[in-house]
Amino acid sequence: MLQAPESRAPGYRDWATHLPVMRPTLSELQETREFWNASPCGRQGTLEERKVQRYRMEPWLPDKIREIATANANVVELGCGQGTDAMVLCSWLPSGGSYLGIDHSDASVEIARDTAMAEQSRLRVAPTFQVGDAGAIDLENDSVDCIYSMGVLHHMEDERRAFREIHRVLKPGGSAYLWLYRSWTPKVAVAKALRRVQEGVDRIFGSDRAFYKMLYGRHMEGSLGTMVLECFGVPHLKSYTRSEVLRLTSDLEVTRLAPVGYSFPWLHRRNDGQGFLGYFWDIELRKAWRQPPSAP
Repeated sequence: MLQAPESRAPGYRDWATHLPVMRPTLSELQETREFWNASPCGRQGTLEERKVQRYRMEPWLPDKIREIATANANVVELGCGQGTDAMVLCSWLPSGGSYLGIDHSDASVEIARDTAMAEQSRLRVAPTFQVGDAGAIDLENDSVDCIYSMGVLHHMEDERRAFREIHRVLKPGGSAYLWLYRSWTPKVAVAKALRRVQEGVDRIFGSDRAFYKMLYGRHMEGSLGTMVLECFGVPHLKSYTRSEVLRLTSDLEVTRLAPVGYSFPWLHRRNDGQGFLGYFWDIELRKAWRQPPSAP
């Protein structure tokens, strides 16, 4: 039986500055792990059920994954969750390629490993999964061809650590494909407003994430998955303007920066996900080749 999460000291992160108002009693990493262990990202269920829910919400994503897999033989995913995107990537990566999925949630990694075992006959590449931190990637410098991270880094306390690590581990000429929440879009604005309402209720009644505890364990299978739980319970939920993204990625060459995603799916007809209301930033980065030293 699921148990309600432990209480933490009252306090939230300011939406404008992303600075903590009060330090939580649990460590930031442990608090994040506890959330995702209780509610692995997306719906719960079989791989096919998870894919239906995920790609109904983001119908443009499978084509993007296929594009990445056909352009890159070796991929590292930061925040692999239950391995849903990993199975699609590994069905399209070329034979002889490799895939490594890293996630802070050991429960999610266990599900991903079980899924890979069940799907191994359908995959071109056998995936590897490990528990880890996007802000301290256990890989050598200049060792990774491609990094993929879909909707993950905006949940970090200090996402700058992850961008430094991405720059460190990418090979010169290597690419990163990332998606971060985009500020001032309808879906993100609603999420921020709801978190503010919860904060107000907690301050009035001395509670801790009152709405989250009311919803704890309810994954809304077949529709929103863990989206509502993330809104109220995930320790960090950030969003970014274009200029903030450019500051985060200043060590890398930005080859694409465009809005994507359906804030109002019923208003969209394009299956590529592009539109001015897109609630993700679709970010493609490249690590520059090192210039040889100049001759004296």
